[in-house]
Amino acid sequence: MIGETLIGTPYLPGGRNPEEGLDCYGLVVTIYAMRGYHVPDILEELVEGVWTAVAVPETYDLIQVGTAHCGLYIYPGKLLHTTVHTGAVLSPLTPYAPMITGYYHYTGRNT
Repeated sequence: MIGETLIGTPYLPGGRNPEEGLDCYGLVVTIYAMRGYHVPDILEELVEGVWTAVAVPETYDLIQVGTAHCGLYIYPGKLLHTTVHTGAVLSPLTPYAPMITGYYHYTGRNT
């Protein structure tokens, strides 16, 4: 799995460098870069057509959790994200399900 090497990376608010630490969206940006895609550094660009809402997520689709957290869907039923206490981690999706506000597929461009 791409991104597996990032599990355990420390949490850093606003972090975009895995050598220093990542926040939740920094993890998304980094993993997409590892996959050869350029993802805008600002999550609010969801509304600008970079991400398209989907009903059923596929591996590496973005999951928006509440209003201030996100991660990536990993089949089957996992959430790759960051937490303050563990840094980057792969968690069961089930505990987060009631807080999920959307699934999004990347529709941007390759680097």
